[in-house]
Amino acid sequence: MKTAMTSRLHRFDALDNFRDYGDYATAAGGRIAPGRLFRSAHHGRMSDADLERLAAFDIGTVVTSGGRSSAAASHRAAPPAGRAR
Repeated sequence: MKTAMTSRLHRFDALDNFRDYGDYATAAGGRIAPGRLFRSAHHGRMSDADLERLAAFDIGTVVTSGGRSSAAASHRAAPPAGRAR
């Protein structure tokens, strides 16, 4: 089953390349469940509308490849208060 790339991409005002990795094959032969794993570019420029839209995904964990200084530089890198698990 193939999923079109456009159905994986989600539009935001200032959060680039936010996409769902759902339905990609895993090395173990399974598939990633849609709505469970996302990736995006830097979160630091997100608008208030972007924050609301992101909150609707109910993301429990944010991982950054930029390290602690990158995450600390952006108060918008974490899920909105009350949403973290």
